[in-house]
Amino acid sequence: MATLISIAEAPRATLKPPFGLWALGFRPFYLLASAFAALSIALWALQFSGLLQHAYLQGPLWHAHEMLLGYTVAVIAGFLLTAVKNWTGVQTPHGKPLLALFVLWAVARVLLMFGTSLLLWAALADLLFGLLLAVAIALPIIKAKQWQQLGIVTKVLLLWAGNLVFYLGCFKLLDNGMLYAINGAVFLFIS
Repeated sequence: MATLISIAEAPRATLKPPFGLWALGFRPFYLLASAFAALSIALWALQFSGLLQHAYLQGPLWHAHEMLLGYTVAVIAGFLLTAVKNWTGVQTPHGKPLLALFVLWAVARVLLMFGTSLLLWAALADLLFGLLLAVAIALPIIKAKQWQQLGIVTKVLLLWAGNLVFYLGCFKLLDNGMLYAINGAVFLFIS
């Protein structure tokens, strides 16, 4: 005769829940972009007052780059990595791929604080982040055949191109490149 076991007596599964921070794109990007914004504003204020000489550019250019193409792009990344999943029903990067994407963004932010000696590495990490973000949102859109959403990918690629122009200006390969990139980013954000 079979014995009935109550739920309380049944063996419990010992599954460890996954770490939630890396489950959806908005979680790491919103959380750490806000922390970055607070820190970078404090650093910019110290630099602007002359108490700190850390940035790779003069205060206004560094501040503009980091707020527009650092902080704001991170918030956009968090939004798009979550929204594209909801729009398409196709999974966007999560877990280790999301962590890797986030690390590229964070490495660029940290390296930019060490002056011009690490500017090339910061630029490479920043530009790779932008390209991978565009791919990460384009693939689900293409897989779901939601062609009307590709305009979003175009805007991300334009922001990436603006960031490239900014770095070309930093390396004195393009006159006024930094100014073009900052103005272009503002226009993209308001359009």
